[in-house]
Amino acid sequence: MTTLGDHGVDVVGEPVAWFYDPPWTLPFRRRNEIAVPVAQTPRDDHGSPPG
Repeated sequence: MTTLGDHGVDVVGEPVAWFYDPPWTLPFRRRNEIAVPVAQTPRDDHGSPPG
């Protein structure tokens, strides 16, 4: 989460692991993700980030 903070992303919760395959799936065939809740980026009237 330090890397996200270094790039200006505000983490607002704990990471969660998402597993899509059963445990007996071969490791190189597994689909796993880590979800990290982040703060919403404010947008201007045109839908673009400020800057």
